[in-house]
Amino acid sequence: MHRSISLLFLIGYGAFAQTPVITSVVGAASFAAVPAAAGSLITIFGFNLVANAAMDTIAPSAPLPTTLKGVSVRIGNVSAPLQYISSQQINVQVPWEVAGAGQAALTVTVNGVTSASLDLAIAVVSPQTFGVFPAATRAYTAVRQGEYMAIYCTGLGDLATKPPASGAFSQGPSAPVKAAVTVTIGGMAATTAFAGLAPSELLGYDSVGLYEVDVLVPGNAPTGNAVPVVVTAAGIAANPILAAIAPSSPAQVLYQWTQLGANGLAAKAITGTAVCPMLKLNGTDTAMTPRAMPSLPFYPVLSCELVLPASTTSASINGAALPLLNPNATRVAIIGDTGCRLDAARSQACNDPAEWPTAITAASAAASSPDAVIQLGDLHYREAPCPAGNAGCQGSPWGFNWAAWNADFFAVMTPIFQAAPMVLLRGNHEMCSRAGEGWFRFLDTRPYTPVCNLYTDPYTVQVGPTQFFVMDSSEATDTTANPAVVDKYRRQFDLLKQVVTPNTWIMMHHPMWGFDSTGTRNLSLQTASGNSLPEGVQLALAGHIHVFQTLNFAPARTPQMIAGNGGDVLQAYAATVTDFNGRQIGNATVTGSALYKDFGFTTMDWTGDSWTAIARDVFGAAVTTCKVGGGTIQCK
Repeated sequence: MHRSISLLFLIGYGAFAQTPVITSVVGAASFAAVPAAAGSLITIFGFNLVANAAMDTIAPSAPLPTTLKGVSVRIGNVSAPLQYISSQQINVQVPWEVAGAGQAALTVTVNGVTSASLDLAIAVVSPQTFGVFPAATRAYTAVRQGEYMAIYCTGLGDLATKPPASGAFSQGPSAPVKAAVTVTIGGMAATTAFAGLAPSELLGYDSVGLYEVDVLVPGNAPTGNAVPVVVTAAGIAANPILAAIAPSSPAQVLYQWTQLGANGLAAKAITGTAVCPMLKLNGTDTAMTPRAMPSLPFYPVLSCELVLPASTTSASINGAALPLLNPNATRVAIIGDTGCRLDAARSQACNDPAEWPTAITAASAAASSPDAVIQLGDLHYREAPCPAGNAGCQGSPWGFNWAAWNADFFAVMTPIFQAAPMVLLRGNHEMCSRAGEGWFRFLDTRPYTPVCNLYTDPYTVQVGPTQFFVMDSSEATDTTANPAVVDKYRRQFDLLKQVVTPNTWIMMHHPMWGFDSTGTRNLSLQTASGNSLPEGVQLALAGHIHVFQTLNFAPARTPQMIAGNGGDVLQAYAATVTDFNGRQIGNATVTGSALYKDFGFTTMDWTGDSWTAIARDVFGAAVTTCKVGGGTIQCK
């Protein structure tokens, strides 16, 4: 398929149009003379197929146009969606309307001049294969034994969920094919996990006419750089394609980290295989437990975990050491709201580290030598496709799937995974109506269930001298106080009273008290807590508002720190806003505040009787220094 040919804008086509001539029609993947199937991509060869021989044009994103630069194609008297045109080649999608026709007339029209008609055979299926990739990475690398393979095809025929007649793929749930699909790899049968339209959100572009078949490569499949892969649909074999198949390897673990949670410190791993890696625990090989099995096409990876016993002195996977918690921890790094925003209102340039600096911020946080790292929630922001013409995010995956999670969180957090155990908070972007499935598959600290939970119970972890009380505030609405929601969180604040110590932080994604550019936050939590926390809670720590912000209050209450400036679009205050002193929030007055409006992260160092917080820029340079203790945050 011609996806990288530059677009030439030509003004004139000449005074005398020549008659277009069709010489052959072939499958767009195989370039063989095969029947066409409704919904598939075909290639038309000939002469005078555009008005100017210099023209090479690829169509814009779906829905594909039926007229492009004066060129149109009709199949069975239905306008066909155009993917690519040049003087000697046109790629089109066969209209869904011709299914079952057996034969359809095909013509090409260029600036009003129509070619002679060609009879095109229409089959139920006409499978053809473009290429193969590892399903977990979709990179141009070899696929390993025991790994899931994504095979890109066309011509697999009718679908359980058919896209509109315009040729556009309807975004959302997967659209499996109706035909029975099988795959052999080097002559060996592979288990098919999915066969249907290739989801646009995984590819980063609209996948008109493109199908995907996901299979598990047998653990004993032949290896080499030219192993034949054959897709068969409804008993008809596609063109064999030669794939690079590598032996199985421990390197198939994609990510590994340790995470503090409800059950203590756990080792976690994500792999592209169907089997969890071995964990070497205190020198002894120990099996990890599968947490969430792969679910193709959207989650082609296996999530694994194991709670580490208190006696653990060393843990590693494939020779790579996992960070353990220092019992005398004195430094934590804090980073929040790290995902790259792709939604209907705003799209960041995810490919530009100046606009989405999370990779730099995470590397700097890891380099600060923390004993633990706190991520304050909103890890996943890629919810909609990159707008056409926006070069800053072109090619980005999006939606609620592994590809988007990988790009938004895992790929950029690797330095932190290697540096220190993590405490991960669930944000409103990880609620059940958004990226909740990925949160529970990979990052929640309780046993996995396929049912997404609106609320999860708080838990405590001890880091050095301080107890962290971790709350899931994903359902806490900022500007309303729904009684049912308030009741849920009131019960959680009651639990805090039972476990509070003289040195406790309460941590949640939403700040109980905070100022964004439109007003104050969070009415649900303020109502549920009665704007009062138990004595002993030294700090309320949150993200959600995309700045570094601290607040002290009168009457005296627990001070609030917000560190949500990890990478997502920054909060847009007026230039004159430098502090919030004297403002009213939650039945109190702000008596002291600090504000840093740029990207960065925060470190906290225990000095023996208090914590020193330093707001840092993305490279780790200190911006603001604060003392946290005695019921206040005092900043320079």
